[in-house]
Amino acid sequence: MEKAAFQYFLDTLLNAARREQGRLDGVYLSLHGGMTVEDVGSGEYRILEALRQALGDAIPIAVSMDMHANQKAGIENLANVMTGYHTAPHTDAEETQRKAARALLRLIDSGERVRPQLVRLPMLLVGERALSRDEPFHTLYAACETLEKDRRILAATVYVGMAWSDTAHTAASVCVTPSQVEHSQFAMDQALSLARYLFDHRNECPYAHPTFEPEDAVRRALLSTKAPLYLSDSGDNPTAGGVGDATMLLRLMLEKKPRQQVLFAPILDADAYARLSALPVGTKTTVSIGSGREPYCAGVTLDVELLAFREISGPHGMSVVRLADAAILRAGTIDIVLVNAQMAFTCMECFCSAGIRPEDYDIVVLKMGYMFAEISAPCKENIMALTPGSTPLKITAEQYHHLSRPIWPLDDDATIDS
Repeated sequence: MEKAAFQYFLDTLLNAARREQGRLDGVYLSLHGGMTVEDVGSGEYRILEALRQALGDAIPIAVSMDMHANQKAGIENLANVMTGYHTAPHTDAEETQRKAARALLRLIDSGERVRPQLVRLPMLLVGERALSRDEPFHTLYAACETLEKDRRILAATVYVGMAWSDTAHTAASVCVTPSQVEHSQFAMDQALSLARYLFDHRNECPYAHPTFEPEDAVRRALLSTKAPLYLSDSGDNPTAGGVGDATMLLRLMLEKKPRQQVLFAPILDADAYARLSALPVGTKTTVSIGSGREPYCAGVTLDVELLAFREISGPHGMSVVRLADAAILRAGTIDIVLVNAQMAFTCMECFCSAGIRPEDYDIVVLKMGYMFAEISAPCKENIMALTPGSTPLKITAEQYHHLSRPIWPLDDDATIDS
């Protein structure tokens, strides 16, 4: 995140906190946990640090975060409660937020000022290998649920981490918050136990769906008889930091001249959209799609028919908002949703606003990693293509310059400190 943009939001938050100082009983923050700010580092750490400096230690602070949070060492000394999702795909966001809010009220009423007990693991794991339905995470999150029923514990979670952030604090972690200061050691013991379990099973984490190199993934998708099949362009995943402009799978699909009905939903190319937006619906023209910023975003030239213009809407927080403008294009048996803004089709509202039904296609190519629950119902088969991009599923040392080492899977000598 750009520093100026971050500072604007931080100043807005701090001004409100200072204005209400003396009237505040506590603070609840809904954060992600994977924010990296230029010249600052962890955005979540800086927010909590600044709030503590403004409000002092007497005001309790509770934080809910995404499962894919990177926890900088010391953040546990700035918050009093830390919660996180127990599901991937994420279906417990509201429950996680309510959990943090209830814990905050409990600390306000009791006067306790506990600190979360945090254990950072020297391991990197992409979210596509950490679904809550699969082991070892199914067992880990069940253990967290059990701990949260213990009177000594307010919250427990395993943070998978945001593996595509190249920072010194990028890693998985476990956090357990005690209900009282006297239970802090018990909370730490439980956090260590969960951390050791995950580290011991680090080589047993499966991918969410079958994964193949791009050409093989396209070939297998075209051989499948299960429709609609969802094919994930996993390396270009906007929900995890990808841009959404990769054209590699489009080029590979065009080379195969498929007889099947194929949908690309979406591909980002604002310049191509702007050129098409001046044309009437029904126009047949030649268009080049692809930003060209990387080899896997190279321009693909194709003859298309302009089927429609749409405003794509979808969820933003608790609201449904306009996400992008789109041109719906047809090139033979391939339809393309060409958008002018970074986005992914994560819910059925995106399809509906585009005037498209996934059930009408044999193959739906998505800018995504693991499949979001909101769009999974029509899907009969999932394949993930191991495509290049900002969110690659294969972790290599060349991707990183700032990690704390040693760390698995880059180093064989990574261990958990007891």
